[in-house]
Amino acid sequence: MKKYINIIWKIVLTLVIAIVLVVSGNVYAKRDEIVTSKITMKYFSEVVNKNDETMNKNFVAESNNNILYDNFVKTLNNNYYYEGVTDFEFKITNKEMFGSGKYQCYFANAFENYVPKCDLENEGRYMNYLIEIDVKYKLNEKEVTQKEKGLVVFVKDMGEGNYFTWKLVRFDRYIIEE
Repeated sequence: MKKYINIIWKIVLTLVIAIVLVVSGNVYAKRDEIVTSKITMKYFSEVVNKNDETMNKNFVAESNNNILYDNFVKTLNNNYYYEGVTDFEFKITNKEMFGSGKYQCYFANAFENYVPKCDLENEGRYMNYLIEIDVKYKLNEKEVTQKEKGLVVFVKDMGEGNYFTWKLVRFDRYIIEE
């Protein structure tokens, strides 16, 4: 009886180790997607809702003359936080990964129906997400609700050497329904 228990114990232990190795391999292969979709996208939503200068600076990737930060702040201020806006609420309702994770993507202009395209000349570690957004706010006591489609691009911040450090590079959006 003891012999059978030892054999069963070894088989179960071998199966558990094999399952752990397979799951670990799958998680490691999808680590960038898991981190950006579960952690970074949630933080992105918080940053847009709060529009705090310190949060914005910490979240946006560093660039020459802070151009990425300036573009992000202009996008927020021109589209969401202009004079008279109160009770602002930004909510991501759907997201899907776009691209291969090697190239930074962007929306084409309105004449090309905002088709997402990627810059295939400059390779790096980018995560691109097509998102659907519900935006609500009050403008001079009138409630405004609109649906938008957006493209959010993150780059791996290798300066800190941390798996969890992804920085915002681009946030493009357009209104699909008011």
